[in-house]
Amino acid sequence: LRATRLTGAAALPSPSPGLTLPSPVASPALVPSPSPAVGVAESPAQFQIDDYPFAVMIDNIKEARPHFGLADADVVYEAPAEAGIPRLMPIFLRAGGEAQSIGPVRSTRHYFVYLANEYRTPLVHIGASPQGFDALSTTGLPDVDEARGDGGFRRDSHRQAPHNAFV
Repeated sequence: LRATRLTGAAALPSPSPGLTLPSPVASPALVPSPSPAVGVAESPAQFQIDDYPFAVMIDNIKEARPHFGLADADVVYEAPAEAGIPRLMPIFLRAGGEAQSIGPVRSTRHYFVYLANEYRTPLVHIGASPQGFDALSTTGLPDVDEARGDGGFRRDSHRQAPHNAFV
């Protein structure tokens, strides 16, 4: 995830002499759990993506631009996939927002699955890394995957693959 480095920040003061700091406590193992705020149907066949909040995997490499639909998203995450190539994951919380086209759609990674699971939104993507497929299975997060044959995708003949898939 993108982090901003603070510059010019003052150093924190040293603890008072004689102050005993608590020893670190081991944190429990993380277990994926969805936010109870957003409910969705149990399987992709049971819902129309426009009727529910959803997240979409979008490529952010130079060749994939311009993007479509980002301005209508409520939240946008950015993180690198492999080789430092960034992916975006806009989340549309207002039941699809007003975007007429969203993309270009690409594959997902496990950390994006866990982020989408925080909102319990279906994740729209085309394939996934092996860890991404494991995360989808672990979380039970509903997803729409063109590689699996799910509908709702279109290809733009004016753009070069793989940057030509949209929902």
